[in-house]
Parts: sequence; structure tokens; C-alpha cells
Amino acid sequence: MIPFIFFLIVIYLGVFFYLVSYGAFYFLPSSDVIAFGVSAIALKLVAVTLYVKMRSLPKIVRGAFPLSGKINRSRFRLFITIVLCAPFVPTFLESLLGIFSGSGRSDLMALSKGKPFYVAQSIITALSCGLLLTRENKKQIALAVVLIVLLSLVTLSRSTFLIPLYMVMFSFFVVQCKRSNIAGSLLIFILFLAFAAIIDVLQPGVSGEISYGEGIRDSVDSLFRYYAYSFFLAERMVEDFGGSAIIAFFSFFGYFFDIFVAKVSDYSVVAGGTGYISESINVGPGYGANVLYPDWAPFYAAFGFLGIIFYMAWNLFLLELLRFYKMKLTFFYMAAGILSWFSFRHPFLSWEGAYLFLAFLIVDVIWFKSFRIPKASPLDNTQPPDHAS
Repeated sequence: MIPFIFFLIVIYLGVFFYLVSYGAFYFLPSSDVIAFGVSAIALKLVAVTLYVKMRSLPKIVRGAFPLSGKINRSRFRLFITIVLCAPFVPTFLESLLGIFSGSGRSDLMALSKGKPFYVAQSIITALSCGLLLTRENKKQIALAVVLIVLLSLVTLSRSTFLIPLYMVMFSFFVVQCKRSNIAGSLLIFILFLAFAAIIDVLQPGVSGEISYGEGIRDSVDSLFRYYAYSFFLAERMVEDFGGSAIIAFFSFFGYFFDIFVAKVSDYSVVAGGTGYISESINVGPGYGANVLYPDWAPFYAAFGFLGIIFYMAWNLFLLELLRFYKMKLTFFYMAAGILSWFSFRHPFLSWEGAYLFLAFLIVDVIWFKSFRIPKASPLDNTQPPDHAS
């Protein structure tokens, strides 16, 4: 666990350094927003780390990954086939043709088929993460990598493989913190940078004509820059919704609450076609920020500095709820997200995030809960299982 936290601290320090250096040339968000954000992230790292230690989660997850029992291969293949056939494959083929013809990312994104495509994308992401975490055989790993690559080529987005990256690194460091796992995680991160560079090179409409070396540099710069922009967006949310009742409920439930409000009234945060999160705000000459509203921002907007208490309690409650109901894959998704990318984007900020969370729950129920868990599983017993056989 400690190496993973150290890795995250490096990421967070890089973001904070980028934010401060950016402010030296342009401007910074308010000091109150920065203070709350940094405090919330720091306390969250401590709280979740202690939670993992107190709950003996390394023992628990050893029984969850690799899977106990045998997977029903025919059911799994049927499920994957249904998901891939409609509507993902036609969109993928169109995107490939667009890439080879020199289309930019905006043109390629226009090929998507709306919400049905994003539902399929969410399920494929959840399946890919499940395959990577179980690691039962090389074929599963290869299939997961292929699925992630296909998704990345369709969306031309680095965020497509950031989620599997964080989840795999979290599983390596939490389950078995061995030297080989640390080396493997570093190799995965290097491969992420290399593939991110390829994504940059393939989207001339955004990055221009660049080399692979420039693509790697741009990927690292973009990672810290976009994460730093989340503080500016947090300030905007505080100014727009500070003290309102709707943002108080939104901080906990996000889009799941907002879509209900949009149905019964004309007032909502992101639902009902408001375009709030996609609207760019100016953060400097030629720079715009959107989408990356951090999970701590609505808590600060609703409750002020007291929001940090609700923020800590809500994150720990979600983890404990998933652990109690033995939702293994969703627990890994939420735990890795709470420690890393949720700090820069609320997990339920939009319908894409809501669909992704539901996709993990669906895969959890269909793939994991439908298979027998032996009585000796550490999900029912705190003693670690014997894998010697």
C-alpha cells in the first residue's frame, strides 16, 4: 500500500507544483479553495490507508483476485460477444478509417452513437478491468489489453486507459507489495506514457504534427495541467452553487440525484441539457478548462470547511458498503478512484460517470456474484487462503 501512496503523492505534488508555477505566470484560484482541496486530498489519503490497514483488506482481496472457483467460460464469452457486437464494432471500424484518413479527435468523437455507445464503452471498460485484475491466464490479459486499445483508438482519449492503469497498480501494491509488482507497475506506467504519445500523434486535429517524443512530453504535461485546472473549476462551482440545497445532495449522489431534479423542475447542476460541465472557463491566455470538477468541490460549495467531514465520511461509507456486500470489482474501482482520479473528477459528475459505475456493478453481479465462493474465502473469513495447491 505504501508504494502506491508514494506514487500518488508524487502525482499530487506534481499537480500542486504545476498549479503554483502556473499561478506565477497567470493567476491562481482562491486560497480557500486551494486550502480545502489540498486538505481534503491529504486527509483522504490518510483515512483510506488506515481503513485498508484496519480492515485487513490485503487479506480480503487475495481471495477475490484471482477468482475463487471456475468461471463459466461460455457465459463469459456470450456476454463479451453481445457487448462488442452492438454498437461498438461499427464505431471502431469508422474510427479506424478516420484515423488513417487523418481525421482529428473532434471528427472521430462525432462518430459515436450517443448514449448506447457509451453504455457499451462503460461495460467494456469494466470487463477489461475485471480481466486484468483476475489475471487467471495470459489470454485474459491479452483480451483485456486488446479491449482497452480498441476503446482508446475509438475515443482517442488518454483517460480511457487511466482507469485500468490506476486499478492494476492499486491491486499490485495492496494485494502483494513485492518487488516484482513494483517493477511491473512502473513498466505499466511507462507503457501508458508510450501509448499516450501514440494517441497524441494520431490526433492531429488537437496536437498538430508532433513526434513520439513530443507526444510523451505532451502527455505528462497534460496529465498535470488538466488535474491542476480542476482547482479553477472547483472555484467556479463554489461561486455558482455555494450554499444551495441542490449542491448539497449533488455532492453525495451526483448525476443520480441531478437527473431526478431535472425531471421534476427546471433547476439542476448538470442534467437536463444545461451544458454546465462542458462549458469552458478561461484560466489564462489561450487556455480553457472544463469537465474536470473534483469530487471535493461540491462538498466545499455546500458545507464550507465543514464539508471535509462529510467528504471523509461519505468516501469511507461507500467503501464499507461495497466491502460488506462483497462487490469486489466495484470496490477496487471505487478505492482506486477515491485515492487517485476522483480528486480531480467527481465519479458521478455526469451520465458517463454514472453509467461507468453502474457498469462495474453489473459486471460484478453477473461475473462475480453468480459464481460460487468457497467457504474458506477470506470474504467470509479473515484468514488468508492457501494458494499452494
